[in-house]
Amino acid sequence: MAASGIGPVLFPFYIKVLSFNLGISFAIVFTVFVALFAAGQSITFSGVAYACFLQLTLQFGFVTLIFAILDKHLTKFPDRWDPRKPQRLKYPEFLEAKASKNAQRVPRLESISQFIASAVFLVWLRSVQKSPFLIFGPAAAIFRLAPVWHQVFAPSMLIVLAGMVQAGVNLLRPDWIRFRSAVRVGIGAITLVIVYFLVRAREWIVLANPAGNGLDDHRHAMEIINQSIFYSLLLAGLIVILLLLRDLWRLVRAARGLAASRA
Repeated sequence: MAASGIGPVLFPFYIKVLSFNLGISFAIVFTVFVALFAAGQSITFSGVAYACFLQLTLQFGFVTLIFAILDKHLTKFPDRWDPRKPQRLKYPEFLEAKASKNAQRVPRLESISQFIASAVFLVWLRSVQKSPFLIFGPAAAIFRLAPVWHQVFAPSMLIVLAGMVQAGVNLLRPDWIRFRSAVRVGIGAITLVIVYFLVRAREWIVLANPAGNGLDDHRHAMEIINQSIFYSLLLAGLIVILLLLRDLWRLVRAARGLAASRA
């Protein structure tokens, strides 16, 4: 049975969004602490546990709250969807309508999940910008984000907002397949530029106090973290390229299908 006031229709997507967001957050925290441990830094269980607890609280709290509010609204007002259609479906039929009935549709639950995941990620991104402790934990006294991250924060947030707009539009107009593909192509292209810009920086983590004690150990840890980030960025760039090619192919295929239907 679904928990936290989230009904059975939305619950599978709630788990999907929560797992995705927590996976990204924990992967970042895990990379940082492994690098610190490899560099010989003192890593305590309480420090790791506290950093993970912060991530869990932030992600679980926001995702659960948003899905619970959404489910309550849909249950209370099942008729307030797609008001342009006289014979509109009610919740949950509105969300459960299968794409197989019409292949040229974006599942509404996919759009809802994307919107919520993007919103939570946007809050997390802004929180990290203000409080590096969310990433470094106790090591925030030693390290800080390099200036290059602050240069890409604004375009990164714009990309996330563009994804939210696309999800919102496709929630109301699931038949706008080409719109989704076009937006995702644009987002993928800009993301690839950002990744390229980051890779060229060659420095992503710097010392918070370059004149402090234990500089040799701290520099060694910083080098390990930066090397890990470098390979992570290369992997991210490869994934972005593959997704961009997929969305380009979908856009071309949709254009061909439209041209064929008009012929």
